[in-house]
Amino acid sequence: MRNPNKPRESRPMRKSVLILISLLFAFNLSACNRAPQPRELKSEAGRFSVMTPTPLEEMVQSLETQGDKIELHIFSGQREDTGYFVSYWDYPPGLIHADRMEKMLDASRDGSVAKVSGRLIREGKLTLMGNPGREMVIETGGQTGPEARRLQGRLFIVGDRMYQIMVVTPKDQKSRPEPEAFLQSLKLPGGQAPVERASPPVEKRD
Repeated sequence: MRNPNKPRESRPMRKSVLILISLLFAFNLSACNRAPQPRELKSEAGRFSVMTPTPLEEMVQSLETQGDKIELHIFSGQREDTGYFVSYWDYPPGLIHADRMEKMLDASRDGSVAKVSGRLIREGKLTLMGNPGREMVIETGGQTGPEARRLQGRLFIVGDRMYQIMVVTPKDQKSRPEPEAFLQSLKLPGGQAPVERASPPVEKRD
């Protein structure tokens, strides 16, 4: 019997992260010295827009969780050795309640870390036009090698929808402005309000 106090949303989140990581590892890592020209990607169905330094292609995955069918929409692209992702999915109406949003975000964060066998090194609380969210940095693999990755991601609950925006880079990559600009650029319809930090990021390193 399912524990009624346990959020049901962690499985879609875990599966989505696995799909995103698989997509990144499948990319051919090619060098490109030209400076990126950010362009707007606007999804009418997804009700969001984002400024991306590389074209993003959409794919749809059907997931089943707790007897419910959920369609996961993933927009993904690559520039050099960096993967850019935006995804969203809708929960059944009535599943998300205001008093459970923080637990849902916590469960999604924990599922993300567990499913990639990673380590959470930083997290914080965000809001986007008043909608609750999380920012997180996860590291996977060792210090070098193809599995040594850093995932910088943000999650937002907007109505019955979960949005995820993520950048995946080699762990030893030097800081560049494009990934942060991409994360900051997520907008909802009719909204120009920037993402606000509800609490400062907390370092999780030992």
